[in-house]
Amino acid sequence: TQITALKISLEVIDSLLTDVNLEISTTGIRIREVNKTCKLFLSAYFSNDNFESFSLNKPFNCGIELSELVSVLKPTLHYDSLKIKILSEKSDEIPSVLVVILESFKRNELKSVRINLLPACPNNCGNILDKVYSHSIIIPTDIFIKYLKDCSRISDRVRLVLSKKHFMIESGDSNIQYNLNSSGSNNIGITTECSSTITSKAEVMVRYLLQTSKLNNISELTYVFLDQKETQPIFRYNLGSLGILNLCLL
Repeated sequence: TQITALKISLEVIDSLLTDVNLEISTTGIRIREVNKTCKLFLSAYFSNDNFESFSLNKPFNCGIELSELVSVLKPTLHYDSLKIKILSEKSDEIPSVLVVILESFKRNELKSVRINLLPACPNNCGNILDKVYSHSIIIPTDIFIKYLKDCSRISDRVRLVLSKKHFMIESGDSNIQYNLNSSGSNNIGITTECSSTITSKAEVMVRYLLQTSKLNNISELTYVFLDQKETQPIFRYNLGSLGILNLCLL
């Protein structure tokens, strides 16, 4: 459901970031943040078309302590309806309060929680996602998470290697290799695309990727974008029917 997808999405984002900026416009809600250690860049987008209803008087940005919102959403399995309102304390002020309204029709129960918003912080993320990548991999999320967990027992880093014939996940002296057919796919659901014959490689920290393991419940596939030069890859997940999440390990 949309409630479950939103809950899981925010739990994953909260495990990677603390305070976040919400960029709210007539097209939806966007989060773009670099974490405090400057080790990752995260971008999430929830399209207005994917909510049952979405209305906004004028665009604005605000900050929020995400753990507060995640805590409020934890018991959502007991509720049938979720509404989120963002209000101003005074008519001439920018919005300062987020109100979560949870309703259970069967139990005739209504719960309302207010969360104070924070001033939006300057966003210096730039347009990291505008880069064009020459190589891409689509891999079932459950398979990818399984091998990341296996690799994490050997090393805290993994190397992804992709050519027109092979896709490898390397960790320490261990590696898992998948042979690809002429169309760049195989029989376990991995699909690749290479616009160059040059092998693409990238090394990333395992622990950040493992934080996304809950997304397996709402994102069947993981999309990985690599480049010929050893720049950092982009990992992309569908957030159920709500939107997408991009993760770049810097």
